[in-house]
Amino acid sequence: MPAPLIILGAAKTGLTAAAQAKQASSAVSVDLFKYDFVNLITKLVIFFVFSYVVAKIFEAIIFGQGLVVSFAALLAAATSALALNRIFFSIKKMVYSIY
Repeated sequence: MPAPLIILGAAKTGLTAAAQAKQASSAVSVDLFKYDFVNLITKLVIFFVFSYVVAKIFEAIIFGQGLVVSFAALLAAATSALALNRIFFSIKKMVYSIY
């Protein structure tokens, strides 16, 4: 099982490096602009990713509802056509039986 440990170690090293780079970038941003734009951009990216995921979930729900409605209409049309066909042929049989 050394492979998962190597992967976890690499992930921990990468996260540590990312945290250090964020701290250094934040320090430079605060020194130059007197505001932490790295933190602002990080929050905006997280917000937009979350908003995108929610929008795609809503689109999937609406698409699924459209599929259900279309399928129900298709079934209703098929069953009503079958029912009309049965009614028509039963009336036809009644008319021919009279004559």
